Amino acid sequence: MLVGMAAAYPGIGGGRGMFRVQNALVQDDAGLTIGLHIVGRNPKFAGSTEKAWLADAVAPELNYAPLATKWVGAELFASWGAIVQYPDVAAGSDIVWGTHDLRAGAKLSIPFIPVLKLGGMASYTFIDREDKGFLDPGAMPPCADNFGWMGLATLQFQDLSASLPNVMVNYGETECGTVYGAGVELVASGFALFAEARSLQPEGSSGFLDTDTGEIRLTPGVAFGTGTSGVTLKAGYTFGFNAPNEAVLGIVIATPFGKRTPPQFGTIAAKV
Repeated sequence: MLVGMAAAYPGIGGGRGMFRVQNALVQDDAGLTIGLHIVGRNPKFAGSTEKAWLADAVAPELNYAPLATKWVGAELFASWGAIVQYPDVAAGSDIVWGTHDLRAGAKLSIPFIPVLKLGGMASYTFIDREDKGFLDPGAMPPCADNFGWMGLATLQFQDLSASLPNVMVNYGETECGTVYGAGVELVASGFALFAEARSLQPEGSSGFLDTDTGEIRLTPGVAFGTGTSGVTLKAGYTFGFNAPNEAVLGIVIATPFGKRTPPQFGTIAAKV
């Protein structure tokens, strides 16, 4: 029962977790999942009171765990997408759009320690997002011109009681800078409430709370669905510090492709 209630919601760019904060666990009971996330915001043009509508559409996002055992798990993920902005310049009337990062990666999970789950992930960006003068093009880090990595730790308190929340902590390095992440989720069957914080700090930053040279994004959210079967809907709102506020929407479709057959149990034939 506890395994069935442990959520597996692929986040932005793939990988089990929230939106931007990753879980150290992998999707042990799902087949290939296909996702779409849209991150919309309304930043100002420099030196102007005019604003533009800007959205990152990350799709398709593919996520699959080819290995999930008591001792070790592995997860593969990949994503692409587009960036759209309107208008293109202050007082303009044109739409400008470009392709997003084409990225693939993998996660390794060590799940056998009670409560404490450890993991690591790495990704490689094969094609960088197009630079067409977008306002706030950095809503989707962690970016990496080539290679990025992240260490993961999850306190899976649901191992102790299904009513307890789970806590996740991330730390990593990319070409954009150092990434700090933390999140908490409260999960029930087919429903989850969560909140996450991600800090992106470039070289020369004074620390993970620096909002002068870096940025912090705080996102409460909700998910409807299991993440491992059928369709899961996700929604959240990001409060940005040295970054625009955002609305985040996601949909995850779990396919039967590659899904593991559940264990078959026998039946009692007779009693003595």
